[in-house]
This record gives sequence, structure tokens and C-alpha cells, in this order.
Amino acid sequence: MDSQATYRGTVYPWQCDHVGHMNITWYVRKFDEANWNLFARIGLTPTYLRETGRGKHANPRHSPTRSGAPQGC
Repeated sequence: MDSQATYRGTVYPWQCDHVGHMNITWYVRKFDEANWNLFARIGLTPTYLRETGRGKHANPRHSPTRSGAPQGC
């Protein structure tokens, strides 16, 4: 696979917080768009996922939670 960018876009002022950093809400949306571009490049297109009954899900905290622990800990 070549090293081409999977996403290029613009960050608008309303997508930034009070110190000028892109807000996490917008960061996640742009990251999701980049993921779809990457997956399409390697053949994981929406059509392929639909036809094979597969999907994509990113969950960095997929380990089981301890009894009584708040979600995400």
C-alpha cells in the first residue's frame, strides 16, 4: 500500500475550542471519514461489508468491565 493520505480537509473556526484546538467531536468525525477511505482502499467497502454480513467497529476499551466498575474504566 502506498503512503497517500486517507483524508484531507479543512478545520473551520467553529470546529475549534476556546484555545484554538479542534474539538474532539469534529476530530472523531474526520477520523471516521479517514477510516472509511482507508478501508475502501483495502477492499472493505460498504458494499462488501453489506454483502458479507460484516461490519466495522473500533472500541479501544473492549475488555470486560469489573463488577461494579463504571463503564469505560
